[in-house]
Amino acid sequence: MADSGCGYVGTRIMAKTGTALPPTSPEEIGIERLRRARLGRRILLVLLASFVAVGAWGMFGIRTRTVAAAGGGYRLIATYTAADRAQLPVRLNFTVQRPGGFAGPVDVGITQSYLNVLDLNDIEPQPSGSHSAGDLLVWTFDRPAGDTLHVTVDAIIEENAQFGRSAVVAVVEGAIPLVQVSFRTWVAP
Repeated sequence: MADSGCGYVGTRIMAKTGTALPPTSPEEIGIERLRRARLGRRILLVLLASFVAVGAWGMFGIRTRTVAAAGGGYRLIATYTAADRAQLPVRLNFTVQRPGGFAGPVDVGITQSYLNVLDLNDIEPQPSGSHSAGDLLVWTFDRPAGDTLHVTVDAIIEENAQFGRSAVVAVVEGAIPLVQVSFRTWVAP
């Protein structure tokens, strides 16, 4: 008997070896596995939607806050960057008020470890002097006209300042803080 074509030879060889082709239908998946997979997809979708909603709400962006305190005849208000990213600019504004005006220069201290995570660009007005008092760097500002001193610190957060730092800003007379405010700048990694 002569071979009439390639298909006949293939069938004949398969019949002689007794091997079958692998099945092409998908294997059966249990209902519990399908339910777990669906639940996993839903949880992932909720997490992703929450992340997008929090981002759209501005929770991952730059935030600024203000703290204030009064004491020793002074009122101190600090506006600071509460959340930021490394290598971005930050601005720290503080206002010292004394009803009736200031008798002389004003000493304002800020935590040195907080300044260590900043690359200072400018301080306005420029302090006429500075010295250390414990963990504070104390800037001396010339006597302002009127009863208010406004100070602006312009800086950039250092590249390696992950998670940020806490700070204290205080009006100091001698080595004694008369009024102080505390805050924390969080730096996203």
